[in-house]
Formats: sequence, C-alpha cells, structure tokens
Amino acid sequence: MKKSLLLLIILFSLNSLFSDERGLKIAIRNLDENNIIGRQYFVIIAINKYNEWMPLKNPVKDARELRDILKKRYYIQVYEELYDEKANKKNIIKLFKRLQNELQPEDSLLIFYAGHGHLDQASSTGAWIPVDSGKDVDLQENWIFNSQIRGYISNMKARHVCLISDSCFSGEILNINRAINLSIDNQYFKNAYKKISRQVLTSGASESVPDRSEFSMQIKMALEGNNQPYIDPLMLFNEVRSGVRQTTPMLGELRGTGHQEGASFLLFLRDKVEEKNIYIEEESLNKIVE
Repeated sequence: MKKSLLLLIILFSLNSLFSDERGLKIAIRNLDENNIIGRQYFVIIAINKYNEWMPLKNPVKDARELRDILKKRYYIQVYEELYDEKANKKNIIKLFKRLQNELQPEDSLLIFYAGHGHLDQASSTGAWIPVDSGKDVDLQENWIFNSQIRGYISNMKARHVCLISDSCFSGEILNINRAINLSIDNQYFKNAYKKISRQVLTSGASESVPDRSEFSMQIKMALEGNNQPYIDPLMLFNEVRSGVRQTTPMLGELRGTGHQEGASFLLFLRDKVEEKNIYIEEESLNKIVE
C-alpha cells in the first residue's frame, strides 16, 4: 500500500510538471512558434526580523501571498525563497551566482525583494539591507548595493529578468520608462517576448517606503484580478500606480544590462480548460492504488 501511495504521489508530481510544460507551450504559441520554451523562475527575498535594523511586519506575509497567487494562477516552474534568517548577504549572493550558472537563454526570471533599503548619501547609491546587515552607515557591513545587484542580473543568461523591489530608495537602480502609453495588443506581446528584457518595478524612487505596503497590496490585487492571457510589468505598473498614495511607484529598465527597446517580461495565465485535458484519469489512479 505504501509503495502504491508513493507511486501515486510521484505520478501526480510528474503530471503537474508535464501540465505546466504543455500549458506554457500553449500559452505562448501565438507569440513565437519557433522559439524554444524555457522555464519560468520566481525568486523571493523577504525579511521581517533583522539582527540590527528595526523589524518589519509585512514583507514575508506579502511575499508568501504573492507566491501563492502566482502558484495558483500563472505558469512558474521553479521557486527559490529566502526569508528572514535565510536572507543573509552570503545566501543572496550564492543564489544569484547559482542562477547565473543555471539559467538558460530561453528562461525567464522574476525577482521579488521586500525589506529594508538604504541610501548612501555620500555616493547617492541605494542598497538592499539583508538580515545580517550592520547599521553603521560608514562601515556598511553586509549591505548589497544596487550596482552589485545590477551586475549579477546583467550576467544572467535568461532572456527576460524582472525585479520587483518593495524597499526604500529602490528607484536609483533604473532608467525610467518614458513611453508608458503604448498600445498593448498581441503584436506588443510578440515583440516583448522575442527581445531581451531587464526591467525594474519599484515601490518608490529615492524615498522612504512605509512598512504596510500599498505597493505590494496593489501588485497582489492586479495579479489576482487579471484575466488576460499575458501580463507584464507595464500592465502591472498601470494598475499599481493608481492605487498607491504614500509613495511614487516607478517602472524602467535596469541600467547597463542590455535591455532591448520594446522587450518585456511576461507572466502567462493558466488555461484551466487545457489543463483538464492532460490530467491523469482518476479511475486509472485508483487502479494503481488498489
């Protein structure tokens, strides 16, 4: 009985994997029939409890809720998560280096960071504050500066990378998008998918961001309420900026990383009808258990 149950679990896992792969192929068929279908990655870095910095209440909760929405509604095959004590400088850098080796040119990567950020006034440079960062603004122990983040992302082989940063002083990392009023149609998505994208969507420019994040709430609401087959950072930005009052959300390309004009990271909405067609028949599974 135990062997049968284990086999059943394995079959369900394989079925879920094949379902995602086939579903993703169907989802992008109208965008680029000849391209190799890569994997969709989602990296989460969220910190509530710091060693030295003031604790936060909501980043981990926001990140996990965002993860659950994406798991339920969108095609993502690989999840990488670092929370609280795991989100130290060493682990973050190790993860980025591993992704540089693992990601393939056809893959796409979405990164979500929620936690403290800080601006070094002397150099006008923003930084992430990992869980083990010191508070000494001169020593800057275990800070990860925007220039370093940009360097890691620029050396990743993935076709599409999008960073969503819900932290203070995160706007310094990007070049602002000037052409926001684009016609978003099927041709827009075809162009967006074929080109190389390196994008950033941030909760604020060079300003402090409140602990209770309107930005993350609006991101979650936009992704939960979306019924279009594709959604990209521009569509998210247009939804988010109208609902955020305490900060100024920003969208742009990651400076100096090879972003091509018109390119964009895409999330693909799950097609429930297609998924039903490739589920293993319940009757067959019951026979295996018996």
